[in-house]
Order: sequence, then structure tokens, then C-alpha cells
Amino acid sequence: GRVLGATAIGVSLFTDARLSLARLIPIEAHEIFDYVHGTAAVLAPFVLGYARKHPVVATVHVLLGLSSLAVALVTDYRCQTGMHLGGELRTDPEGIGA
Repeated sequence: GRVLGATAIGVSLFTDARLSLARLIPIEAHEIFDYVHGTAAVLAPFVLGYARKHPVVATVHVLLGLSSLAVALVTDYRCQTGMHLGGELRTDPEGIGA
């Protein structure tokens, strides 16, 4: 749980978005991370074997993973500066919400 939380915070702080500290990670990579993170949170209790020992913790992880996947499905993944996985592009010169 701590590893998943720390990586989610770290990726969010360095993604090409309005509120990030540094725009180092393209938004497409962040989108992929959101899906991987949500899936990992759902599967972790079963893969790591703590679903039966700690059912409350497992339930929280599954619910957080499902909510993360749901939010990712409805998120508008447009970059702030034009950064893409293939390099810099000027696809949205006005910016988001202009």
C-alpha cells in the first residue's frame, strides 16, 4: 500500500499537468501508469496473499484500485505543454481550458 501510494504521488508531482512540481513525465505515460496502478491495487491482495489474513485491508485496496480505474476512464488526458511520449509537439497551443 505504501509503495503504491508513494509512486502515485511521485508520478503526479512530475507529470505534465497544471499542478505538478516539474513537467518531466508525458501525460500519456501518466495515463498508462493510472491504469497499471489501479490494476495493481486490485490484484495486490490476491497476488501477495494477504486477502484472507487481512480482509479489511484487501477490501480497501480493491476499492481504491477500482476507483482509480474509474477516474482514469473519465479523465481528460491532454498535456499542458505539448509533451508527448514521442517528444515535444505543439498540439494544443492555447492550453487546456483556454
